[in-house]
Amino acid sequence: DGLLLRGLSHVDWVRHNVANIQRMYPELMIDATRPRLCLVAPAFSPVLKGAVRQIVGPDIACYRYHEVGVLGGTGIFIERCGCEDE
Repeated sequence: DGLLLRGLSHVDWVRHNVANIQRMYPELMIDATRPRLCLVAPAFSPVLKGAVRQIVGPDIACYRYHEVGVLGGTGIFIERCGCEDE
């Protein structure tokens, strides 16, 4: 559940420092008018899912990851969780 608060804190930092970021990376077209937040975790609690549905902005996308065996090793499978519309 702390992942959501930490992510929102990062979005807030970017909004307040967008001029510095644009100056540091002039080759990128950074538009901070519609920030997006992507949360990646192995699972999301019902509390987090409920909170995400209540937040109007920024746009938030939730992705679950799973370990999968591939050719004698371990891979990562990522799927969109849909926290925002469950």
